[in-house]
Amino acid sequence: MMTENIGEGQKPVPFPEMYDRRELNALYREIPLKDNTSRLLRKYFNAMANLYGVISLRDALAVIRRFSPRTVTDEEFLAFAEIARHECEGYWVLGRSELYIDVAARDVLDREVICTALLEAEEDLYAKTVHQQMEKPLYIPTDKASLLAYAEPFYVEKTAEYAALVDFIEAHMPVDWMRYECEVVLDEIFDLLRVDVDLNALISLLDEMGIEFTDASDIEQFAERWIRYMNNARIFANRGHTPNELSAMNPHRYEKPQTASIGPRMRAALARGDMTVEELREEFMTVDLPHENVRKAFLEELDAVAAEIAAQKKSAKVGRNDPCPCGSGKKYKKCCGK
Repeated sequence: MMTENIGEGQKPVPFPEMYDRRELNALYREIPLKDNTSRLLRKYFNAMANLYGVISLRDALAVIRRFSPRTVTDEEFLAFAEIARHECEGYWVLGRSELYIDVAARDVLDREVICTALLEAEEDLYAKTVHQQMEKPLYIPTDKASLLAYAEPFYVEKTAEYAALVDFIEAHMPVDWMRYECEVVLDEIFDLLRVDVDLNALISLLDEMGIEFTDASDIEQFAERWIRYMNNARIFANRGHTPNELSAMNPHRYEKPQTASIGPRMRAALARGDMTVEELREEFMTVDLPHENVRKAFLEELDAVAAEIAAQKKSAKVGRNDPCPCGSGKKYKKCCGK
């Protein structure tokens, strides 16, 4: 279990020196390690960095042993991991004592394979990911091929939810974009979603990219597709699991019960006209929620409240001596009731 106060005492990451391919191959031959074996291990490391975000060498070795049990000895694996620190790949191999001042050095197997995206961001995404991963089980793909597919830099499982989100985004891309431009943007979007970007940030990013939603209906449809995708996406925070998979394993532990309802103050504000139903509906569509049924229940309640308020206004009778509903401060009989 992770107990360090990750994020405290952060210092600049001392990235190991990069070696050229000739130097690296010479080091691998000293282990000795065959070229095919080093290529396979490199592929495993890239795949695990892209699937898990962060994984200890101890866990990485266990995963490799599961799918390629006779590939390397413990000594060969550790020797490879040491050399891999000097390769230019989609991961870094670092210990927490190299990342934070107040973390003591540990066993070499406690070093981690870390996706480069987590260390290159302005905010400390590495620390955020480590905290989110605490006590969650490691996802193990069904077979070797399923895991190694993640060695590709922008690999994403092509689920039905993925296809629906892609189709919607592409439908709102500028018509003069070339196909490769669309693909580059999609790669960037889904690369960010591995880190679990919230809905507001994603909509802002799309706007900066030139992908615009014209009205509240567009945002609502996008939000629905985004939520369905994220509930079925393999993200770093869940150690490769999807939110739905974790919820199915232990609903009480991993699924945070969240509800949204229209309280008395919000109801009163709607009745007074401080905000309109449409304004509230549009605002709620940008709220980050874990499940679409939460949003659906709120919107159904909002429709019911709107109908109730409308009925009350229609049936309400203003007495001649009552304040005029126009807000003038005069009695109704001396204002609109003349």
